[in-house]
Amino acid sequence: MFGQKCYVLGLKGQAMLSFKQDKQKTFDLLNESNELCGNKTQSGTLVALMFSIINLEKAGVKTVDEVVAMFEKTMAICAVNKDNVKDGDKYKSAEQKILNVSAKYLTCEVLVPLAQKNFDTNQANLDWLRTNMKLLKKNKCYDTDEGSVVFGKVAEAYFDLEPSATGASGIATLYLSKKNYPTAIEWFNKANDMAESDEEKAEYLFSIAKAYSYNKSYGKAKLFALKAAGFKKGWGAPYVLIGDCYAQSSKTCDDGKEGVGKYGVYWVAVDKYKKAKAVDASIVSIANRKIASVSSRFPTVQDVFFLSLKNGDAYQMKCWINESTTVKLK
Repeated sequence: MFGQKCYVLGLKGQAMLSFKQDKQKTFDLLNESNELCGNKTQSGTLVALMFSIINLEKAGVKTVDEVVAMFEKTMAICAVNKDNVKDGDKYKSAEQKILNVSAKYLTCEVLVPLAQKNFDTNQANLDWLRTNMKLLKKNKCYDTDEGSVVFGKVAEAYFDLEPSATGASGIATLYLSKKNYPTAIEWFNKANDMAESDEEKAEYLFSIAKAYSYNKSYGKAKLFALKAAGFKKGWGAPYVLIGDCYAQSSKTCDDGKEGVGKYGVYWVAVDKYKKAKAVDASIVSIANRKIASVSSRFPTVQDVFFLSLKNGDAYQMKCWINESTTVKLK
């Protein structure tokens, strides 16, 4: 029977793929199953089909364009079946596997034209919008003028249909890329308000902190970096950002003590970099590089000789920072 043949071909192709049998024959079987089944193609067959065509691309038989076309095709079938009561979860799982195996082919050079081509027919398709927004954002496709335009269209259409933290964050990221920091902050705040977990809140608050730092609003950057750290234990990135804000204040923070203020910012910056690596082992190498760079700007004994300061003395860094630290000399 037609339905049985479709099913059997898919299973046979999956088995051939598992046992690494002839690549072309494996693809031909899986593809025939897909052609016969259409939108009823089994989730496992769809995943196997993507693995199979990628094997042929690696062997020089298929092109990247053919891989991308198959990606579109298999993802569309997953989308049709994800709300199916009986097998919906299988297709959701298949979609993720297809995304994972296809990741290296989904560059901005591929994603942007695809989104442009398919946007008009999918601007009311919530699933398509969600997937494409995540892919465009993950690859930072908004960094180019062309990518920025299509990313904005996708993100705003997605947010209109399903107001969510992810959608708001997507729009915020677009404005951030355009250096429109006030609007980016506004949308990141919306994302934070809609966030459903502490992990999400930490991410959005940290994004707000970064936006303020880019805008040289260092006091607010510090405030939101600390808020972000409060939602995620063992996270050093917010402290690195604060250290960066301190170090970048060397030309504006002078507490009046004959220029010691410019050294003080380096002392407190190093304190924050040390804090970062103390709480987060994954950030040690980054923190150490920054410590080495900033430490090179420490004053010498001669620089502070007439101020009666010596290594290890307590020091209060004023300006917007207002933190206690210790004198650090070369």
